[in-house]
Amino acid sequence: MLADELAADLRKEGIPFRINPSAIDSSNSETARKIRAVSDAQKETSLAKAREKEVALKESTEDSAVAAPITASKLEIIVEGKEVTMAGRKVAMPSTRGALIELLGQPSRIVKKASTLLVWDDLGFLAYEQPRSGRIIQLSVALDTIAMEFWPKSLFKGRLTLDGAAVSAGTSIDAINRAKKGTPLKSEFGGISWKIPYENIGVVITTANGNSFAKAGTIAEFLVSSE
Repeated sequence: MLADELAADLRKEGIPFRINPSAIDSSNSETARKIRAVSDAQKETSLAKAREKEVALKESTEDSAVAAPITASKLEIIVEGKEVTMAGRKVAMPSTRGALIELLGQPSRIVKKASTLLVWDDLGFLAYEQPRSGRIIQLSVALDTIAMEFWPKSLFKGRLTLDGAAVSAGTSIDAINRAKKGTPLKSEFGGISWKIPYENIGVVITTANGNSFAKAGTIAEFLVSSE
């Protein structure tokens, strides 16, 4: 489907989930053309901004407090409504590189795409940083393998909950909706992702099959984005 292909293309370019899926109509070729044109323009703009901010990791983090190494299996991420807690501390969204380094230590690597991707390979965690503003606008937890160059090399081994419901690669969307409090996850992008919009953040769960985003696959990613 168009929605599936578009979402996958955007993600590979390092573009977070920010296009309104209601604007995508796979039955309308003109709408498809316009959506792809908008997507291409967004990519070009984002890449141009990224080129304007070629800052080395050492320069951008030298003044930041650095956390002691955290054990992957001990990392706990809790999302309760509009609040995000990581490693026992609340994380405001949008966040900053320095705030994440204080919690998690230095990222394993930095990949510059449309966004600047900060990747903690050992933790199964990555963050999307806007090149110009330096704001962290999306946090992603890797629960299954996706074929993208910036995907963490190890999967998340800690504890992840959404409104009281445990989330893992082996959990189904139905099971999460039954166990969680409040608003249920609702399908978007042709069924490859499920979302809850809160007051200041959006929570999205994506599914995959065979290392690619796919409808009715296993849960591959849990992400929190600033709305």
